[in-house]
Amino acid sequence: MKILYYRNIKLIQFIKNYKRKKKFRQPDECQNPKQELKKIVGSSITISFAIQIFFMALLLLFPKTAFGIFTNDEEVLEYALRWFIGMAIGMPAMATMGTFNSLITAVGDTRISMIIGIADALIGRIASTVLLGIVLNLGAMGLFVGYNLGVYISAIPGAIYYFCVNWKRRGLRIAEDTDQTA
Repeated sequence: MKILYYRNIKLIQFIKNYKRKKKFRQPDECQNPKQELKKIVGSSITISFAIQIFFMALLLLFPKTAFGIFTNDEEVLEYALRWFIGMAIGMPAMATMGTFNSLITAVGDTRISMIIGIADALIGRIASTVLLGIVLNLGAMGLFVGYNLGVYISAIPGAIYYFCVNWKRRGLRIAEDTDQTA
């Protein structure tokens, strides 16, 4: 939770301080603000992927031990590997969606952020879980995979926003507005 909070704060600070010419780095390093934000987003995604890969490897190697923290029931422990395989399917989206959604919130597009959040819950998680697990009758594995495929409903629009929408200009307008009110 601290990582997500820190990432949001860094993006918001960057946008607010752009017009004030405050520097995030030492004077001998990069001074281009657009490049700075791209580096923040890139490093955030890199760190998220590293953490996701580390924990997914642990969970896939020792699934019963991980589930054993919460229960000793053998029937539940049998689902451990299937659940973690389902999680691994959604891992790339989980590693990127936080960063992209933080950027959307930081530049002030809260309406888009809300739409993505609702789509993630209703269309992504609930609909895909019901479709794969119940309608297609894939059982528990369908429920696990459906839930984790739903994460892409949040990650893909966030990535499209980052790569295709002119968020740099929108972010600068927000920075100008905050400078006038400060």
